[in-house]
Amino acid sequence: MLICDQYIAIRAISGNLPEELRGEHLSIASSHYWLLLRAAAKLRDPHPGIMGRLSRLIAGLSPAAQAELVIPSSDIIEVLDFREYARASAGAAHQFGLKWLVADLVGSALHYRVPLCFSREGNIPPAIKNNNKLLRVRYMVAGSS
Repeated sequence: MLICDQYIAIRAISGNLPEELRGEHLSIASSHYWLLLRAAAKLRDPHPGIMGRLSRLIAGLSPAAQAELVIPSSDIIEVLDFREYARASAGAAHQFGLKWLVADLVGSALHYRVPLCFSREGNIPPAIKNNNKLLRVRYMVAGSS
């Protein structure tokens, strides 16, 4: 299992998964799933204002892929249940002073003992990148080319 960022999740749902991730069991932390849902909700707003990168990527998906994003099949990407790893996330937030989004990633990776997978180097939170050995979290970058 790999815990991926929201950009890898979009690629999985659209059927455009990087070669090195095909056949992997992909999952997404609940906070990053929430980011996807929030970006998708913006598309339903008749006056969305400025759309961010996620909203623009979701807007480019087919209607079927957009529907899959809202309720994804666990065969494509599993949304992790925060209740299962909440204690690990809270502990990481307390011990290392992490904000919620980063603590959610760290806690899920520690609880399930799996690496995090990011779509590009720039998506790795500095708190993870700079404190990798201290946090004991493995991560990788896939499909950045």
